[in-house]
Amino acid sequence: MQRFADNTTPLLRDHWYVAALASELTAEPLERQILERSVLLMRASDGAPVALSNRCPHRSFPLSRGRVENDVITCGYHGIRFRTDGSCAEVPSQDSVPSALRLHAYPVVEAGPFVWIWTGDPAAARTADLPATPWLTSADFATVADYFFVESAYLRMHENVMDLTHLPFLHGTVFRSLEFARARPEVEAVGMKVRSSLTMPSGSMPPYLAKLVGSGAPASVRHTDAWFDGPALHYALARYSLAEPEADGRVDFLVNFLHAFTPATKTSTHYFWAVSRDAAVGDAAVDEECRATQRYVFHQDVEGMRWVEDLCGQEGGTPEELSVAADRPGLLLRRHVALMAAEEAAPAPQPVG
Repeated sequence: MQRFADNTTPLLRDHWYVAALASELTAEPLERQILERSVLLMRASDGAPVALSNRCPHRSFPLSRGRVENDVITCGYHGIRFRTDGSCAEVPSQDSVPSALRLHAYPVVEAGPFVWIWTGDPAAARTADLPATPWLTSADFATVADYFFVESAYLRMHENVMDLTHLPFLHGTVFRSLEFARARPEVEAVGMKVRSSLTMPSGSMPPYLAKLVGSGAPASVRHTDAWFDGPALHYALARYSLAEPEADGRVDFLVNFLHAFTPATKTSTHYFWAVSRDAAVGDAAVDEECRATQRYVFHQDVEGMRWVEDLCGQEGGTPEELSVAADRPGLLLRRHVALMAAEEAAPAPQPVG
């Protein structure tokens, strides 16, 4: 078994991943590669999200290139028709429908700004196993969400967002102070999760965050709990305490950062993100400021990780890398992914007797 997961580690299938932004799905089919499988995503006439294998099992034509009418998908090659549950409705060239002629139907759940997909055995899918992100649907928070396609491995993306020491360098136009590079978070494994907790007594609120919460006051304390919550999700719950109260007496503001990473392949990733704040709720102007600023910041990660992936690809894909003390959160999450991959690969126990 590998000690730490890398680009050669099998992708983990028995998990919920974000398949799309809820706003992306319409009655028209959307093709998306998820864990090296082509998936057709759409909405049925009742508004329910649908996820099906995109490859027609007859002669492998992409069904997303066909047409949809009355919740029936017609293959654009030979006209074979499929219902949204994956069953075959008609084979125009013959009277009977072979029982084996059907599409794989993925379990899907819409929650807040995201549509989640279960990529393992459908019988094992449980909505209770969806990551808990209650702030995404809370009326107490304003949330903006968006998407990037990243030409880099999802593990690199996870490790990047767990690492605060890169902020004043890769994001030097926003985080100008070296305080993050010198920070010493408390790091622990909690089951198969990784928690990195950091309190910065002199941490100032970056100007864009001051705008984000609708305050121009500097922060005197910044506390962040960052979590690796399985292969699909990372979130950081940040509390900013102002040095001077707002006019209404308020001192503390919460800003929650969520990063959902869904492997397209072993070296490319669908990156869904959301930022939620408990201030300026309902303010469309602040929403757009937040979205624009976060896209600017997160795009720097997207570009940086693409450069890393490109260079590693030139040198064989998985070059030996040396780690420093600040890499502990990333090494822990890579260790957890290696353990989860070994567990998925293990043969099922045989009945006794």
